[in-house]
Amino acid sequence: MSATAVDVLVKADHDKVNYLLSEYAKAPTTEVKQQLAYQIIRELAMHSSKEEEVLYPAVKSAFGTEEYEKLLEEHTELKKALATLSSMNADKSEAAFDAQVASVKRIFEAHYKEEEDVELPKLLKAEGVCKMKLGEEFEKAAAHAVTRPHTWAPDKAPLNKIANMMTAPLDAAADIIRFAGNVPSVNPPAV
Repeated sequence: MSATAVDVLVKADHDKVNYLLSEYAKAPTTEVKQQLAYQIIRELAMHSSKEEEVLYPAVKSAFGTEEYEKLLEEHTELKKALATLSSMNADKSEAAFDAQVASVKRIFEAHYKEEEDVELPKLLKAEGVCKMKLGEEFEKAAAHAVTRPHTWAPDKAPLNKIANMMTAPLDAAADIIRFAGNVPSVNPPAV
């Protein structure tokens, strides 16, 4: 596996979610909104899983517990918002569904801007941090990343990795049902 720098991978994940959010804003029907919301949930759950397993322990090693705990708290807030969205149906109350997607968007935007502008650059300047090695680990973590928000699951090593490995196959099975056998890949257009 040829490694890609972790900052490139993290930004690519953020770009996927931003693309899905922009598509959601243009969605013509509640059915399309529902499917886009499912994709947003999936992408953010996978991204959070990889960050908690790879990136945040590196933050903890470089800067200590305070920044690490702050990042985990942000993820907890996002997971709760995603879990609420996951339990909703766009057909039953489009306004409430739109409001929950807006809440997810607000939390995500604040988180990713801080991450891209402050946390990642700071981490990559820290002594002993190799962005290519972190990138390789980030890519490997994708193989067992969960695709649903599991607010009950541990978010700290080593238990998070064990929980992800056990839960990811169940999520994959549920995704086959959720996406009617065709789990979409997200490829935003190049800017």
